[in-house]
Amino acid sequence: MGNQVKWSPLENGQLDLKLIKSEKECIGDGPISLEVSHSLLDLIPSWSWPGNNLEPWTPQCGLIGKVAESKSDDLQGKTVLGIGKAADRINVERDQIISVFDGKNKELYLFLSLYVRLIGILKRSEISLAERTIMIGDGLMGKLASQLAYIAGSSLLEFRDPIKSQPGRPCVDSIINDESSTETYMQEQYDLLIDTSGNLDWVRTYASELKSGGRIALVADCYVPRLYNFYEHVHLKSLKILGCDSNNNNNRIDDLDFLLYQYSSGRLTMPINSVSSINIANINDRKKTEGIIIDWRQ
Repeated sequence: MGNQVKWSPLENGQLDLKLIKSEKECIGDGPISLEVSHSLLDLIPSWSWPGNNLEPWTPQCGLIGKVAESKSDDLQGKTVLGIGKAADRINVERDQIISVFDGKNKELYLFLSLYVRLIGILKRSEISLAERTIMIGDGLMGKLASQLAYIAGSSLLEFRDPIKSQPGRPCVDSIINDESSTETYMQEQYDLLIDTSGNLDWVRTYASELKSGGRIALVADCYVPRLYNFYEHVHLKSLKILGCDSNNNNNRIDDLDFLLYQYSSGRLTMPINSVSSINIANINDRKKTEGIIIDWRQ
């Protein structure tokens, strides 16, 4: 039996991570078996989904692990960087593996794995220069996605956090590339909405601010069936909905090279202070941070 963590509902309706013993030795159906040493998880669902009646589910994460079994001899026994379920033994597809890991700067490459997961959906969002973007959820994934949107050319990024906002006054943290005022921008509609919260009620609220033909990028870790509640905006404004598919990135090697270049040039940062590291045995005693690095070795 293996170990995994699941988002599980609490009595107050919020979610928390729980350590669960797996019935199977490995999680997943892919042809490559990994013995995972470290996983990087975004913790934003623990506060952004109050009141949702959800079944427990195992989140996706960035990971480092050793290939225990593979039909391909070129990977057997190697330590790799990838994306997969938050568990100590997982089966993955070949395209979930990003690269071979050389053992140096673990934290940097765990962050890069999440960036690789995000960059595919942002490329499909086709951000143009001077476009305006709404970002829902100022958590770990929000910090990562906002940097990529900024690099791609967004002239304005506005973070919206309904929990922190006051009645009648949206909580806005703007990044502006030109000299126009925030008030001028707020009178105009937006081109792209990026949701990193997973709260579809919030998406419905802010989708009304999008232009006709705008886009909604759902990048939160949503792996449970739920009904979208913002279709009236989608139909009336011909909005395009994009989902984050971690198993469909054939350009992951090129993306990793691009991200490393952006990092070395100072345009991309790793919010290391937003995460804490913890051994899986102490998962219930973790600090209140936006993300955690789990050490599965016991």
